[in-house]
Amino acid sequence: MERANVVAAGAGDVPASGGIRLVSQRERAWRTFKGNRTAVVGLVLIILIVAVAIAAPLLVPHDPYDQSTRNRLADPGGGYLLGRDDYGRDVLSRVIYGTRVALLVGIVSVAFGGLLGTAIGVVAGYLGGKVDAALMRFVDVLLAFPD
Repeated sequence: MERANVVAAGAGDVPASGGIRLVSQRERAWRTFKGNRTAVVGLVLIILIVAVAIAAPLLVPHDPYDQSTRNRLADPGGGYLLGRDDYGRDVLSRVIYGTRVALLVGIVSVAFGGLLGTAIGVVAGYLGGKVDAALMRFVDVLLAFPD
């Protein structure tokens, strides 16, 4: 007999008909997530940053690599919302394009850490014994250093 992927509903999940409505784990997790305001704000910010990174060529007002030595360190204004840097480049355009690099670095580092951690865990679990203890101590030493 297959196990149903549902859980009994809470008191607020009783339908008007009087019966108990079954709620899937996914729906229950989504409700819990929606109830956490900080998590929702974080998700919205992540979606916004990813959208800006994807749509960077459409959003930038100026070429981020275009230099103008005449207008170095210009104040905001004149079509340059955040001003210009010491090479005369538009700061806003560079910040928008910088989200792409920042996201790429973050994704690659998390993927690398996940793969390395998985490999260490698999080796420790498969070999066990002294190898497991040595790898555990090695990871403990790595975790002793601050980020």
